[in-house]
Amino acid sequence: LVQSKGGKISLSQGPDKEFKLMAASQSSTSEFSSLGLKPWLLSQLSALSITKPTPVQRACIPAVLAGRDVIGCAETGSGKTLAFALPIMHQLLDDPVGPYALVVTPTRELAFQITDQLRVLCQALNFRLLTVTGGRDVVEQGRMLAARPHFIVGTPGRLADHVRSNSSDLHFSSLRYLILDEADRLLEDNFGRDLAAIVEAVPADRQTLLFSATYTEAVSAALATAAAGEDGETTDEGEAKSKRRQPPFVFNSSAAEVDDISAASASGSGSSGARLPESLNQYYCLMPAQVKDAFLIHIVSDFLAKNPTSLIVVFTNKCKWCHLLGLMFKALGLDSALLHSALTQRQRLDSLARFKSNQVRVLISTDVGSRGLDIPLVDLVISHNVPTRPKDYVHRCGRTARAGRPGTAILLANQFELALLKDVERLIDRRLEEMKVDEAQVAKIVTDVVVARREAEIRLDELRFDEKREERREKQQFVECQRQLMMQEDGASAAGPSRPSSKHQKPKKRPKGVSKALAKKKSLKVANVRQKGNSN
Repeated sequence: LVQSKGGKISLSQGPDKEFKLMAASQSSTSEFSSLGLKPWLLSQLSALSITKPTPVQRACIPAVLAGRDVIGCAETGSGKTLAFALPIMHQLLDDPVGPYALVVTPTRELAFQITDQLRVLCQALNFRLLTVTGGRDVVEQGRMLAARPHFIVGTPGRLADHVRSNSSDLHFSSLRYLILDEADRLLEDNFGRDLAAIVEAVPADRQTLLFSATYTEAVSAALATAAAGEDGETTDEGEAKSKRRQPPFVFNSSAAEVDDISAASASGSGSSGARLPESLNQYYCLMPAQVKDAFLIHIVSDFLAKNPTSLIVVFTNKCKWCHLLGLMFKALGLDSALLHSALTQRQRLDSLARFKSNQVRVLISTDVGSRGLDIPLVDLVISHNVPTRPKDYVHRCGRTARAGRPGTAILLANQFELALLKDVERLIDRRLEEMKVDEAQVAKIVTDVVVARREAEIRLDELRFDEKREERREKQQFVECQRQLMMQEDGASAAGPSRPSSKHQKPKKRPKGVSKALAKKKSLKVANVRQKGNSN
């Protein structure tokens, strides 16, 4: 289903197996037993009080069991994780050799959550699971990869690092399944090069499963590639086998269940690709930009007072604003946890643990927390800003109203965000209802909120938030440049001795950003030497 061609990601054809949906799955029965799963899995599901499959599970589980590649697009909270986990565990007992399945996710938090969900499902058996993400010891991860776990769940960057290191600890020869969760983000964002390295490392005859909450242009383009097929000569036996495979099975809940790939491409191109649960109540609140924080504090305080057991997630678009809001909330007596990429991995996991255990009732997050996180008690999602990408609104709303539960989403918009608000309404194909707020109550707290914001800004400067973030970014850039140089040197040594260069030949250019990073490091070394000399 997914292949790497010259560093680009494209879709191939599905497995060369006859696919017939079970008659029971097409009937009115809603039990998992009708999907052909093994008794031990049914017992596990029963113990977890999971008895009825959702539409995406009812459609995709038989397709995976039949050996088909699958593309599943369904609303958030519809059980997409079980849609691929159950059939894989069903097959795993027949050939329990690891690694058996590789799950790629765009965020670390989602990777840890999927690992926890898989661990609950297979707790009766001795399946080994491993989470491979950034922020953890690379050497330790390599040692654990050498133990050949059955399930590997990770983020593209760290997985690609292990692949590029040519480590003998990484064996993918027995891999049967490659799963891209939140596939729209993996295919659209800056994961292309890392994803290409991963796809090239896994066997060509594996099954590939793509799952997403939004049917985006990237997914539609991938379907079109699969429909058109691959052209050109094929010399690799595995690649030749992949080209004889049937088209992938497609499920798109925003249109209808479609097995025919050309019909899926046609229906997907005309659909909005964004479907939100019917149990979700959506509102927008319009206010002047200078008092938006006061409206936010009032809405949060009022909701917490009226709903003593509910949790709230507040989304904003930048790490700095996320941290600033956290300091404001603290100054105003509202406990909150923070989740953004400038925090360490331990801090991020600690914030999620405190929020899930109800130690704090408000989580302030960037869009890093908008993908896949399942926290049942979240009843309200507030977008502090209108996202520049409308589909991010869909994923933010997906943190509530999951699995049929009710929920509320409020979008705060000022006079400069009206055009973005219209883009959101166009994507979800509905008009948001305006939320009325008691402005007299908001006016009473405006002064306190303004003072708290000023104090938070001062505190943020004292913490050197921007400077530390820039230092981390430069460090990451330097490490990436070093890795590119090492890859160039390895490629040159593998190609054999080069011809002697003429004196008029221009020197090879370094990768983009290398010269600047090396120069900065050199200047830092000189400054340190001078500082030591002055101190002596």
